Amino acid sequence: MNRAESAFEGEYKFLDKITNTLSGFCFSFFLLYKNFTGNCCIVQRASDMTTITIGYVDGFIDYDSIITFCQGTEGRIITRFNQMPNWPSGHSGSISVTWAKAPVIYRSGTLQTDPSLSIAAPLFENSRQCELFDNYNLTNITDAKAIFVSTARLLSYRNSSIMGLIYGAGGFDLSLLQTTSSNTISFYLRDTSQTPNLDAVSIGYNLNTTYLVSAYHSNETRNLRLNGVKVAESSTQLNLSPRHDNFRQGRTRTLDNYYQHGYLDTSIAVLGGSEKMQVSIEKVVNKKYQIF
Repeated sequence: MNRAESAFEGEYKFLDKITNTLSGFCFSFFLLYKNFTGNCCIVQRASDMTTITIGYVDGFIDYDSIITFCQGTEGRIITRFNQMPNWPSGHSGSISVTWAKAPVIYRSGTLQTDPSLSIAAPLFENSRQCELFDNYNLTNITDAKAIFVSTARLLSYRNSSIMGLIYGAGGFDLSLLQTTSSNTISFYLRDTSQTPNLDAVSIGYNLNTTYLVSAYHSNETRNLRLNGVKVAESSTQLNLSPRHDNFRQGRTRTLDNYYQHGYLDTSIAVLGGSEKMQVSIEKVVNKKYQIF
């Protein structure tokens, strides 16, 4: 767990500067914002359905408390706390899901961990339609710049989103990182005419491999980065009118096969910023995870 202390002071200050001027969210087992003094998550156990609020110890989730609380039963994460102080309009500092949809953190006497990184990570199960959150409304994001950064380790090929935007009006996808039933990540957008697969780009990925994925989005340019490398970029002009958009992670649709299966932990969205800021955030997250 020494990697929890590996971020430089200057990087902390950079992230704190973002929170002073921009809104968004950051859900992570790592403490990524120096000024955040809140908790990490709420864990519920199966034996009696009681809950415990879990904080951070030395910059990482207090996994010892999870192990103690969940001994002899199963534990799932039902609430995550947002580290960024400026939340999007209409939101509080946390998100919650029901027990049925909550990702697993402890099962069969074992803390769930990312096998490559050997650190705690929540397991999302397709069979239970797990999701980090659904319909997290981001106001008029289509007319503003936005940055998305997430970690992901997929255990099966599914038609789902690592991170995606869903248009509230019309219900069609504006998907940033859409996995398919084969080994590709599709990066595409649809404009207000609902033209399918506008700007579609498919990039190969491997199962049982941990990735740091990030995307930058604006009306003028979009890009996709995997493990620090830009793998797709587009400057197609989009016809995007003001609207409310819903952010989802872990799934895109209500059908069972549209739910992700694997480990998804850190999820960051910043409303505003630049491609340079995208790379800087990506570097800070990677300092913690050491994915590449």
